[in-house]
Amino acid sequence: MEGNKSSGTGEGENPLPSASASASASATALQVDKDMDNAKNGLNPLSFKPAIDEEIEQMEKSNSIQKNDNDNSNNKLNSNNSNSKMNPKVSSKVLTFDQYLSAEDLDLSKLRSCAWTGVPDIFRAPVWQVLIGYLPTRQSRRQQTLDRKRKEYFDCLPRYYDSSNADRSEEDQKMLRQILLDVPRTNPGMPLFHNVEVRRSLERILYIWAVKHPASGYVQGMNELVTPFYVTFLAHHTSGGDLEDACAYDVSLLPSELLDAIEADTYWCLTKLLDGIQDHYTFSQPGLQRMIFKLQGIVQRIDIGLFNHLETHEVKFVQFAFRW
Repeated sequence: MEGNKSSGTGEGENPLPSASASASASATALQVDKDMDNAKNGLNPLSFKPAIDEEIEQMEKSNSIQKNDNDNSNNKLNSNNSNSKMNPKVSSKVLTFDQYLSAEDLDLSKLRSCAWTGVPDIFRAPVWQVLIGYLPTRQSRRQQTLDRKRKEYFDCLPRYYDSSNADRSEEDQKMLRQILLDVPRTNPGMPLFHNVEVRRSLERILYIWAVKHPASGYVQGMNELVTPFYVTFLAHHTSGGDLEDACAYDVSLLPSELLDAIEADTYWCLTKLLDGIQDHYTFSQPGLQRMIFKLQGIVQRIDIGLFNHLETHEVKFVQFAFRW
């Protein structure tokens, strides 16, 4: 534990590099150029048209084959086509999400209903950003919103983060030390979170949120709320939304402006999420108590036998409903 504490610098020094530091390239020049081109095309989280076209083309091929296969017209593609990545059902869902997100005025209730049964990989990032309230439903305002919010986030860094320990309050220094301890423990089994730049991004996100929300500040466990957003947005720009590929991706291949965009988007989505559950982290945790009470009521209503068993053995819901 002491070794982790020493990762910060001494009093009066900035413990971390600035957000604008670029990751060094570790692949051949050809691969770097290719990834940079892909990244530049992906700065807008709604730039998924090539992937959609590919899905549609696969669907049309599948449908054409099925129409010619009279004996199996109501079945899935035969074994000769088993290598196809998409089936008509999945492709139909891709088209549905494309239609919703491409509309000038997005119907939020329809998008929410459609997302309930799952979101295709290539749409997960923009769907999350719209549903959580980060991106507006009006399509023509989304890029403007992204530009403004990303700038707003990085404008916060000189004031809140890129300062010396001498300029921080004792409480802020304590929070930063705890964040510096917790981030290396976050998803240690994933190579992505061993990367120095990724860890610095998580540290900045958590610290900026904490100092701007003093009612709760940083609480252990918040670091695990950041990672789903970060991985999802990274996957959108690097692997067509495939989360497994993103977790093994070498982020040093990406230009710094793309990493900055992923970081800022992650911060704002975390903020939106915590806005609705901040009382889970304040004194006496009224939000958590309320959720445990609701769970107790649900179990009592749908499984009275289990509820009575727990009551008989004096097992309290608070003892197992959340791991902390």
